[in-house]
Amino acid sequence: MMTTTTVPTMATTMAAEAEDPTLAARVSAAVRAIPAGPPLIGAGIAPLRQALAEGLRAGGLPTTLQIRVDRETLERAERCPAAAASARFAWRAVLASRRLGTSAVEAMLDRPTLGAAEAATQAVEEALTEGGRLGLWLAGLSAAGRGAVIAAATTWSSRAFTAVPWVDLGAQPLHGIANGYPPGYPQVTIAGRYDAELGRGRGLAVLLLIGGMRPAAASLDALGFTLHRGFAPLGVVVLDPSRGSVTSLLVDEALLVATVQAVVRASLASGRRLEALPMEMTPGSHCRWCAWRDGCPPGRAWLDAAPRRVNGIPV
Repeated sequence: MMTTTTVPTMATTMAAEAEDPTLAARVSAAVRAIPAGPPLIGAGIAPLRQALAEGLRAGGLPTTLQIRVDRETLERAERCPAAAASARFAWRAVLASRRLGTSAVEAMLDRPTLGAAEAATQAVEEALTEGGRLGLWLAGLSAAGRGAVIAAATTWSSRAFTAVPWVDLGAQPLHGIANGYPPGYPQVTIAGRYDAELGRGRGLAVLLLIGGMRPAAASLDALGFTLHRGFAPLGVVVLDPSRGSVTSLLVDEALLVATVQAVVRASLASGRRLEALPMEMTPGSHCRWCAWRDGCPPGRAWLDAAPRRVNGIPV
């Protein structure tokens, strides 16, 4: 039986900010403020896997459907179930700059004299040489497009390198992929990711995410990590260098159970969309960016009734 410990969810490290205004000090304080245990590990993960499988079976999801639940899918499903279905993973500039920026940080830690621009350029060259999906995506860009990616990766790595006390926290700067799979549903991927694992030992890890994101996104990454590694992180620290913000998410069983329920809802909604079955629709401002809007009568009606306006003029 799972026991639940109630803890705060998202909380900014305001006390640390008052003591020391530097981002690095605030990141360090946020990490060290996360309680060390008791870890959720081994057999304690089994109820989460069981709840995932039972929820999908109860919703009638076919085991043959290929569904990927990532941060974006989860957020879309919470706004409108009809928008949940996601396409297969594809590289885009924001993801590529983050992945390449992490490689650049690793290189800068190995060679302290290496600058961010040189490290980012080197990361792009290595990706092109190695091939793979990222390399193929980069190869398909124009010279100007690759230059823009290098510039974005340079900015990302420069900010991350100075804002995180990598050595002091024992961090492993890497772009971690933590995919989980519900039992009996090998085609359903819970796609978690993180920028670094701040290790305190098995079952005592803290995940670091860099960039602005909502709590639901961070909890999805925590669940993916838990299913992939067989133990839950103690917490997640989210650093947004562009805003100068540091937030922390404590990971307990209650949070993971709630995230399992959200993943089940998103998976079932994706399944109904892929099978062209009737489904709930909740039109709103998100319809403007929905990939399914052209075939969604309620969404089109909402857009027609509420056109975008610039200085009061519909556009």
